[in-house]
Amino acid sequence: TRFDALPKVIGIDVSEHNKTIDFNKVKADGIDFVYVRVGYTGYTKSKLSLNLDPYYQTNITNALAAGLQVGVYWYSQAVNESEASQEANMLLNAIAGYNVTLPVVDDYEFAGVDSGRLDSANLSKDQMTANSLAFLNTVAQRGYVPCLYANKSFLENRVKVSVSQCILLMEDVLVSLLRLLDLQKVL
Repeated sequence: TRFDALPKVIGIDVSEHNKTIDFNKVKADGIDFVYVRVGYTGYTKSKLSLNLDPYYQTNITNALAAGLQVGVYWYSQAVNESEASQEANMLLNAIAGYNVTLPVVDDYEFAGVDSGRLDSANLSKDQMTANSLAFLNTVAQRGYVPCLYANKSFLENRVKVSVSQCILLMEDVLVSLLRLLDLQKVL
């Protein structure tokens, strides 16, 4: 591919599911960056339930101390713009004071269960687009680089974005990540 000549950067995402992590070992194993789940919206509840990941502070602090670049994400189940903005604001308030240098990510995806909040909401493509934009715009307004994490199917079928826009966005994010990881000299 056209990216073969670029240096490879390797990252991981972590959450409470990983329990305690030795980030010095992670760094020694060749990992360049870490995405930390700051929180999530409960997916089996009909009411909005915003939850902080109990390990996010430790994960951010220890990853930074190990010399890793850090980004953060929120596992979103927003069914309207207000909820998406609440998710973004809770994440942003939680990371105040941390040196988060990578994009702040909206991990907007289905839980894969029929009773899931987002799965059972039957939202239109317009509404899902509006929800994601509400999250991303809230992030941008607070001075961070926003990013939507999604697979190809989600981008094609659940939000209004063309495949060519996705490719351009992926290239922009790749270039942004390389720059943030101090690899811009190769671009």
